[in-house]
Amino acid sequence: MNHVSPGAHARLSEWLARNLAGALTHWLPSQRWFGGKSRQLDAAAVEEIIWLDAGEEPAAMVIARVAYADAPGDEHYYALVVGLADGGTVPSTTPIASPIDGGGTAVVECGAEPGTVQALLRAMVEGVPLAGERGGTLVPGDQTAALGGVMRAPARPQVRPIGNEQSNTSVRIGGAHVFKLIRRLHDGEHPQLEIGRFLRRAGFTAAPPLEGSFTYHAADGRRFAVGVVEGWVENTGDGWSHVVRRLESGARAGDGVGALSDDFARLGTITADFHLAMASDTHDASFAPIPVTPDHRVAWRNQVIDQARRAVALVERTVSRWPEPLGSRGRALIAARARIERRVMDLDAQAEDNDFRIIRIHGDFHLGQTLKTSDGFTLIDFEGEPLKSIAERRARQSALKDVAGMLRSIDYAAAHVHARMPEAPYASLFTTPLRRAFAESYVAESRRHGASYLPAAWAAVEALCSLFELEKALYELDYEVNNRPDWIHIPLEAVTRLGAHR
Repeated sequence: MNHVSPGAHARLSEWLARNLAGALTHWLPSQRWFGGKSRQLDAAAVEEIIWLDAGEEPAAMVIARVAYADAPGDEHYYALVVGLADGGTVPSTTPIASPIDGGGTAVVECGAEPGTVQALLRAMVEGVPLAGERGGTLVPGDQTAALGGVMRAPARPQVRPIGNEQSNTSVRIGGAHVFKLIRRLHDGEHPQLEIGRFLRRAGFTAAPPLEGSFTYHAADGRRFAVGVVEGWVENTGDGWSHVVRRLESGARAGDGVGALSDDFARLGTITADFHLAMASDTHDASFAPIPVTPDHRVAWRNQVIDQARRAVALVERTVSRWPEPLGSRGRALIAARARIERRVMDLDAQAEDNDFRIIRIHGDFHLGQTLKTSDGFTLIDFEGEPLKSIAERRARQSALKDVAGMLRSIDYAAAHVHARMPEAPYASLFTTPLRRAFAESYVAESRRHGASYLPAAWAAVEALCSLFELEKALYELDYEVNNRPDWIHIPLEAVTRLGAHR
């Protein structure tokens, strides 16, 4: 942010107290990380204001609560950092309010701005909690010596935004760290921090190391993870970008997906190593593998059916606004709801093998949750599916849910490329070899180490993968309707295909 005039702190404090809650109802839906775009935002309230020591530039972390008109009592919490900017130069985000005085001062969101990020990291390294105006506290934790060395160096580390994340905001700190501001907040032990600590203890190296964290302690005892610092991993981009580029190149050259098979075999091995690490501690109460039971299978079956009903209900509420022929496909899905539920029951009946363990998993595993490195892939972002509660994300699950997520991501990438290159022969994007390379290498590596998290029967492995693929496609449909309407056709086609088999 550029320099603001004297008295800016008092002006910002007054504006926050009087105007922020009302302004957020108009501003939040325009932010890519706001998860309720398809819902009617009823009201916003300021839960907490925590002032940051950012020098001459006043800035405050704000914990906001939002409520929806379509679901009274359903409230979500978000974190943002608010500051001031003068004139026509504001950070690369839509101003929350502009102008707020005769001089053209704008109120802006500055969660990725160097001054505020550095202020947060200094507080993290110093280990001093930051008190809020309404009884809450921002508490640092998990600090490492490496992060302390960077922040205590004579020259301040450069802060640069990275990526276009949908759910959070990440910036690179110098050449060795990444800071992520968690936007949607949940009460409880956050999986990103919990799994980061566990993998550090387990010695799993194909994930960024946890280097620091911030947790907001509310006055009433609730705990919300707000920020995390991780080590930087040298990479050539995320796995999604890598695969899309290679698919596009293969389609133009006519050699299809063949060149990617080795990459997916390597990714399958790394995924198995991750699950082996997650299953490695039989004494940790939060991570120890436990036997699968018939009740777990009933729960999985019901979860898929419930997800199907939610997705179909969402389609029913929104399909009248869809363009054709997408609208016709949506109405066909509504008519097929009973067939989808029968398909779920058929898959459950095929997965009769109960002699395996369930473990803590990634929970939102797809190509975008990997980084392509020189020797393979690094796995990132262990917070789980954004629409699920913390308790659901922390629950032990079948490891095959992660496998199914990646299989869906492979098909997703091919569908995306086909949409961008409609002139390319569809056969050149046929993904069966990639799916096979990933799944077979995953199973082989898991079996080689005696993994307890896989059913012994291959038929049960296949049935569970299909069941969880269908669940994932239904979740994607829910997500795209709420966040990226232009992508609805991809999961919609998948749900139709996966739910149609008998």
